Amino acid sequence: MEEKEVKFELEVVNDKERGVLKLGDYEKSLKVADEILAKNPVFVIEDDESKKLAKDTRARFNKVAEQVNRVRIDSVDEFTREFTIQCKEIADKFKARANEFGEVIKPYEEAQKVVAGESVLKPKVITCVVKFYDEKILKKLADFCTKNGCELSVK
Repeated sequence: MEEKEVKFELEVVNDKERGVLKLGDYEKSLKVADEILAKNPVFVIEDDESKKLAKDTRARFNKVAEQVNRVRIDSVDEFTREFTIQCKEIADKFKARANEFGEVIKPYEEAQKVVAGESVLKPKVITCVVKFYDEKILKKLADFCTKNGCELSVK
């Protein structure tokens, strides 16, 4: 059995009418792929030489598949890079504000203890065990304690 060459090219184009990326001539690319596969059928391994040919063919086909996937990934990245950056920037702004609310909600919830069926109790001292120093969070806790007439103890 002789080794057969695997040659395959893809052209990525921007279909401005539809606003999408596509292959330049998909039908032709599909036909070429089918022809290459038809010329390289799977066969029964009978000896070390046919085993080597099977492994080499498999490696070449895996390489072509990886290259096609790389073209797809690179094209999508290039086509969507600015859009992705813009969406991430806007999402990060909302996430940052959500985190700020979380920083306000958490101390309030920790300071409030609800007894089943009874009124809300306000503690006289809030004790915080600090694993890291974050001045912003400590200031918010201190402000909360000042507003609610309790003392902040930091350990």
